[in-house]
Amino acid sequence: PQPPWGFSANLVIVIMESWSGRLTGSLGFPRNLTPHFDSLASRGILFTDYYANGVRSNYGLSAILCSFPALPGRSIMTRYNAAHPFVAISEILKGRGYQNIFAYGGDIVFDNMRGFLTTKGYDVMLDDTYFGKESVFAKWGVPDHVVFDRLLTMIDTLPRPFNLTVFTLSNHEPFDLPDSSVQRFNDDSDSSRLYNVQLYADKAIGGFAA
Repeated sequence: PQPPWGFSANLVIVIMESWSGRLTGSLGFPRNLTPHFDSLASRGILFTDYYANGVRSNYGLSAILCSFPALPGRSIMTRYNAAHPFVAISEILKGRGYQNIFAYGGDIVFDNMRGFLTTKGYDVMLDDTYFGKESVFAKWGVPDHVVFDRLLTMIDTLPRPFNLTVFTLSNHEPFDLPDSSVQRFNDDSDSSRLYNVQLYADKAIGGFAA
């Protein structure tokens, strides 16, 4: 069914794990780690007074998708029997004829992610099983570029209109790279590992958005 206003634009939300504003060129960092993101920012709207909500991904996901602030104690996402007196963007879109798909290259049951998203109107959830466990290269799962490449091959087959929400994982400690193709900093210092993985995450989102 078409949305009631007759407009059927598809929506893609990319939530980038641990993306650092302080390492982003368009926000003032001078080392050119984020050329692809900076190009997107120059063609879109870049919010410069935007702050992390909580200290873990389970706080950030509920904040981004539901506008739910980080409160003391456990994240609402991990409170299995908690009431949810708030509405997610996916629930609003579902009521307007959208199919909601959530894609994550890791274990989607971690931190009750699947349970939470199910209550929020997501119809399909794709995880490391879908993207290929043989591609898992480090602690968290399938690297971002593999996830993005697979999504690009299937996105034209999705029923319209759709909301595709992608949660990345590569830009996270222990800051491992799937290969050395983007490695620019060759020592093993913490800052160099962080810089290299920011370069990788930037290249991955650039390939997806191209």
